[in-house]
Amino acid sequence: MEQPILKSGSLYRIGTTILTGILVLTASLISGCSCIPDAGIIIAGSTSVQPFAEVLAEEYMRLHPEVIIDIQGGGSSAGIMAARSGTADIGMSSRELNDEETSLWYVEIARDGLAVIVHPDNPVKNLTLDQVRDIYAASVTRWNQLGGRIQRYML
Repeated sequence: MEQPILKSGSLYRIGTTILTGILVLTASLISGCSCIPDAGIIIAGSTSVQPFAEVLAEEYMRLHPEVIIDIQGGGSSAGIMAARSGTADIGMSSRELNDEETSLWYVEIARDGLAVIVHPDNPVKNLTLDQVRDIYAASVTRWNQLGGRIQRYML
């Protein structure tokens, strides 16, 4: 069964709530440790998560002006390594954690949305998720395998 798509406003509120909780927890842990300078909260990792995190961090800092949040890119693996090593308070990843990384505590804040677009002359108007998977897995390589008349290769 397909998951319902959240409206952007709803997704924003959910993401803000989750990030706020994470940041409050992180800030309380940092403030209780005298070994960490008052540099604020460092979040590093996925460049595809970065714009979302920046918006959420701006809102959080507006509500809590005493907190400074530094958002850094570098990629998912870099964010995970930074969180594991302690060079970042929060790591951002746009991929699933592998077996070695699952010891980290994590929360999913969003999912990517993808659109499959075909030429208007193509008679195939609707594709199921399984059909799209088959196209990208190269199990289906011609439109006529999906009820179309076009014989050209897809990929």
